[in-house]
Amino acid sequence: MSAIRLLLVFFAGASLGAILISAAPGLRPASQNAAPPAGPAPADSRIPVELSAAGRQHIRQQMIRYLEGMSVLSDAIRYSDFETIKAVSEDLGTPDPTSSGIVKDAPEGFRQISKAMRSDFASLGLAAEPDKAAELEDTFGAILLKCSSCHGSYRADSPSP
Repeated sequence: MSAIRLLLVFFAGASLGAILISAAPGLRPASQNAAPPAGPAPADSRIPVELSAAGRQHIRQQMIRYLEGMSVLSDAIRYSDFETIKAVSEDLGTPDPTSSGIVKDAPEGFRQISKAMRSDFASLGLAAEPDKAAELEDTFGAILLKCSSCHGSYRADSPSP
């Protein structure tokens, strides 16, 4: 369980940092204030998902919601709080209309990861029983891997003019 918790903390910190940096246009990490590197920066090879400014803001809010929910789930799994696991899993696994509209125009792989993650949340809620601790941990880990896979494969982008 400690490896899952460590992965959650790492992912939450990295994601929240990226969200905050992108949400505050004048704020730059100290490393970006240093002299530019000698060679060109490597290209971002992630697949762009074109989003309007409102769509990007909605996704940022959803990512914060997911991070908060995953933190609650991590503690609930640790302390065998099955009612919280069921409630939070149902909440995070239920798509809202705005997200559904954004996902319908996203690349197929993005939609598949989103659908699989929602299915995993449903499985997590169903596994919230005293005799299913290993299944809870495995499903929670699978959700975290989907988060990592999606963020490693896709990036939010502004529509082309």
